[in-house]
Amino acid sequence: MRTIPVIATLLLGSCLLAQTTRIVGPGAFAQIRDALAVSQPGDRIHVQPGTYAHFTVTRGVTIRALQPGTVSIAFNAVYLPPTCGTLCLATEGPTRFSVPAGQDANVIGIRFVGNVVNGPLFTPIRHRVQVDSGRVHFDGCEFAAAGLPPLTIAQAAAVHLSACNSVPNSGAGAANGLTLNGGSLSAVGCTIQGAVGSSSLPVGAGISATNGTLHLSDCLVSGGSGLLPGQQGVGIGGTGTAWLSDCAVDGSCAIAWTGAGMRTDRCTFTDTGTGCQVPPSGPMLLGVDQLTAPLLGAAFAPVWRTDPNAAVAVFANFRRSRLDVPGVLEQPVWIDANGAFVAAIALADASGVAPTSFSLPASPALLDSELWLQGLSGAALPWQLSPPVGGVLR
Repeated sequence: MRTIPVIATLLLGSCLLAQTTRIVGPGAFAQIRDALAVSQPGDRIHVQPGTYAHFTVTRGVTIRALQPGTVSIAFNAVYLPPTCGTLCLATEGPTRFSVPAGQDANVIGIRFVGNVVNGPLFTPIRHRVQVDSGRVHFDGCEFAAAGLPPLTIAQAAAVHLSACNSVPNSGAGAANGLTLNGGSLSAVGCTIQGAVGSSSLPVGAGISATNGTLHLSDCLVSGGSGLLPGQQGVGIGGTGTAWLSDCAVDGSCAIAWTGAGMRTDRCTFTDTGTGCQVPPSGPMLLGVDQLTAPLLGAAFAPVWRTDPNAAVAVFANFRRSRLDVPGVLEQPVWIDANGAFVAAIALADASGVAPTSFSLPASPALLDSELWLQGLSGAALPWQLSPPVGGVLR
């Protein structure tokens, strides 16, 4: 078992690379997009309270609200291309993440507003978030949109959500809370809800996934509701694979899936329709509650949920990644396996709860560095892995 001094030493070593911190707000960069234009991979962008224009991220940076919940992002027509015509307008609106392979972007404490702006030719332009490629982590963020999913994840992207809310604007109609188009999503402690319809508007699913990988723990997922027929909480199509542990899911059918790539454990389902099915069970899944964000000078205390009296090995590293080991590990390794080390061994009680606690150093040198944990448990192959927890230290 690695000790906290070892973790602190390794964290300090991970901070030795040159990184620049840029400030956005009064007296500094006027817009996040201005700071992004001069940033390099690994740079940090600290944002003061205010509302800022949508932006595009094309490199691995950290964008952090200095006061979580006080920074809003909305579409701003000032930044439309000068010659934007009908075809151009069809792609405008999102805050977009196109992160190169091998780089990581982190976004902490930011609200993405679902505003609608009338563009040229009276074309409505809708703000939302799209992740096209790369590894992106959202922590304590809120996503909203009108008539479109607040968050869409494409095939080339791997996204992790910590304590986030993704809920379309009320009355927007037919919008999913989150759409996964062949990418990877892991999430802990999140609320994801489909659009709530009016008397004439249809509603959306909580999560609609086609292909891809979905790994959730301690989440609330709801299909939209209204006078018209509702939608499922989680819909998995194609060759998609999903693991849900310790989640509450409801909808016209809580879960609808094709194929055998769906497993749940310790979840509650609320079905409002008929003919709904409960996904297959099997070896107990390993879940995790993050409880709090990783704060310098405080205890970071994730709680793991597994078989009664089972051992949980907690591995740590300083980057996210993705590694599949079929037959040995049922779920992906979400932290960088190269250099990962055992940070703790925890024993679950008779109800399967295994608490852990890590006292994070108060060193200012560790600000905006990353620490990721992932649990492993199981008495037989394939072993069970939790979603990752941790993220950017602040």
